[in-house]
Amino acid sequence: MRWLLDECVSAELVVLLRSVGHDVVYVCEVAAGSTDAEVIAYAQSERRILLTEDKDFGNLFIAGDSRSRARASAHRPRNACAEMGSAEGCDRSVR
Repeated sequence: MRWLLDECVSAELVVLLRSVGHDVVYVCEVAAGSTDAEVIAYAQSERRILLTEDKDFGNLFIAGDSRSRARASAHRPRNACAEMGSAEGCDRSVR
């Protein structure tokens, strides 16, 4: 599958998905600090499934184009993006 993992998602998940053969692009590696709208646009243009922990994406989907194909999101009980700041999450290394 073709995934776009938001910068809030752990680097460990990036490694795991890649290790089992998924095509994974990590926002931290290609566009750290991008706005939510830019991340959605990237997912749409690259035809990737967006995986994020940022609950704000849901509001963008509701307000945005209903024909959007980038609709996947995952949430943990706590919002990691809000706690660490979006670009700070990119300090985690992918090995």
